[in-house]
Amino acid sequence: MEGISDESTTTAKFPSGLLFFALMIGVGFAFSLLFVHSRERVDGSEIRIVNASNVDFVDVVVGGINYGNIEHGQATGYQHWETAYRYSSVSLKAEGKSYSLLPYDYVGEKQLGAGSFAYLLKFGTSGELEIEVRADESKSSNQSLNTDAPKDGAPIS
Repeated sequence: MEGISDESTTTAKFPSGLLFFALMIGVGFAFSLLFVHSRERVDGSEIRIVNASNVDFVDVVVGGINYGNIEHGQATGYQHWETAYRYSSVSLKAEGKSYSLLPYDYVGEKQLGAGSFAYLLKFGTSGELEIEVRADESKSSNQSLNTDAPKDGAPIS
């Protein structure tokens, strides 16, 4: 049978050094993505609450974080927030009444980003609860503040 040949087939081998190099590149890339992702979580914002009213607040919850009771003119310690904006949800009691703020959404809002910030809670002229955010340079907790003119920075708009 002249038409049938018994040729052996050869398989090209991938050089093991090149395979190792490609594998190390892939592992390095995976670790770099992990590092970048974990770094984003660390940056967040440090947020404290300032009672800028003339009454004591009870059971203060801001952004889903319980800050407890805050006497008038006092500030809480800082809490780390992954994401914070210039306003947030708030619920509290003052003089036996319940108050709350519930943002509709944060569309178009920019995150505060890394840094220390204070949410000032106070009552407006009509008695409604208001929130204002300020860049906070002092970073000392539970201090008495001049609520007429906080020294911690200009309002963020």
